[in-house]
Amino acid sequence: MSTKAYYPLNEIGAGKPGFSKTRSIIEAAFYGNNVVKVNTLKEAYELAKNSPGTVVTDMPVYHGEEFGLEKDAKVLLFNDGAVTGRYAAARRIKGEPGVDEVKLDKDGNEMKDEDGNPIYVMERTGGVNKEYEDAV
Repeated sequence: MSTKAYYPLNEIGAGKPGFSKTRSIIEAAFYGNNVVKVNTLKEAYELAKNSPGTVVTDMPVYHGEEFGLEKDAKVLLFNDGAVTGRYAAARRIKGEPGVDEVKLDKDGNEMKDEDGNPIYVMERTGGVNKEYEDAV
């Protein structure tokens, strides 16, 4: 995600890229004082595992050690709020036919943790050639 500092007047207004309600909802969440950078996948896994409401399943993480996790790391499960699960029906692209943009924005607002709890952020490139990963 990037931010442009200055816009000419002809680029500002309804329907213009960068001025959508959805973008504002998502971007604003990352400007709070409660944003904490997570540096490793192992740290992210431990934070998720110890989060209230997380279910630690009995299924092992496939090749977890290759990602820096403990040998006995288990798959984690957390279902909360209006949007649950990783299934095709949960993935929506704003502007596509059949997508309810009002509902999409409402669901996006759930991401904003307004009660001051930490919001964890992490940068990661995965699933690409090792030479590319080393270059970025």
